[in-house]
Amino acid sequence: MAVETWNSDWQERFRSLVQRLGHDDAFELVMSREGESFGEVFGSLRRAAGTDDSRFLALRQLEEAFYVDAQRKGKLREAFMEALARTLCQYLRHGWNRGKRLRERHIDARTRWPTPSFVSYAGWEYDDWKKLQQRTWDEIESIRPPDDWCPSDNKDPILQEVFSQIWPDSDGGE
Repeated sequence: MAVETWNSDWQERFRSLVQRLGHDDAFELVMSREGESFGEVFGSLRRAAGTDDSRFLALRQLEEAFYVDAQRKGKLREAFMEALARTLCQYLRHGWNRGKRLRERHIDARTRWPTPSFVSYAGWEYDDWKKLQQRTWDEIESIRPPDDWCPSDNKDPILQEVFSQIWPDSDGGE
């Protein structure tokens, strides 16, 4: 990855590209691409950027900008759930408890679910996000979702139930 990827103006450059694609921000871009993983959205963004602009792009920038923009809109909770739903669909597309190599795919989904690094919610730091992520995963496992469960988006009833239990009441989210 080029050093210029994380220059101090990376957010401005990234937002400029997103706006050239007709979206106000990264949250809107991702939410407009229903059913796509962050990797698929990023691939489309990179192709649209062209050779010169794609040199500075990184998948992690999309994930971070998604969370930063969600926080600005007061939709951080929705974004965290949406990121989980997309990650689950990417790694467990046949269902929570269906298919081969379930243990490995559960680990992939849990560890590749993007969490914010630059967003502070209720004074949180990166480790706090990771703890919330683990609490969320533990809560899902305790519910024992149906074998074929794979949420299509953040409106999924099981995700809604889980987040009603684990999401802290504080300003900045839904």
